[in-house]
Amino acid sequence: MKHRKQEVSGYLEPIKASCLASFLGDQNSLVKEASIQVLIRLIETYTEIEAVIRPSDLMLTLLDEIKLRRPTASVKGAIWTLVGLMHTRYRNLVHQHIVES
Repeated sequence: MKHRKQEVSGYLEPIKASCLASFLGDQNSLVKEASIQVLIRLIETYTEIEAVIRPSDLMLTLLDEIKLRRPTASVKGAIWTLVGLMHTRYRNLVHQHIVES
C-alpha cells in the first residue's frame, strides 16, 4: 500500500466498506482479524482519512463486537490495536467512547 498510495486513494471507501462487511458478516476469526489489519494499515498509511473511516462510528462497532459477540483472543487483540491507534490519531473524535468502555 505504501508504494501505491496515490493509486489506492480513490478506492479507500470501497476498501473500508468491504473490510467492515467481512468483519461483521463472517464468523471466521481469521477473516475478522485480516479485515481489522487492513483498516489498521489504512489509518497508518493515510493521514487525511477521517471522512472515510468515520472514527466514532467505527469505534462503536468495534466496542459492540467485544461486548456482544465475545471474539477470539486474536480478533480481540486486533480490535484493541485498532482502538489504540484511533485513540492516538483521533483522540478528540473517539474520547467519549473510550471513557464509556
